[in-house]
Amino acid sequence: MFKNILFADDTNLLCCDRDLNELVRMINGGLEQLQMWFSDNKLSLNISKTNYMIFHNRRITADISVRINKKKINK
Repeated sequence: MFKNILFADDTNLLCCDRDLNELVRMINGGLEQLQMWFSDNKLSLNISKTNYMIFHNRRITADISVRINKKKINK
């Protein structure tokens, strides 16, 4: 499941899944859709101000690659 939350000039993409690989796939797919929406509406996404967080009840040690236009997003 993923959900977009837009407010003024802030955008949040919320995703949840029990499988980390599926979650990362979903996040990257959602970011791709979001980037296309921004582009279609002649808006820009400031990737340098874009970050991601993962909430989990255990420490995640896996290397996660979240990207927009092939640019890695900071955790």
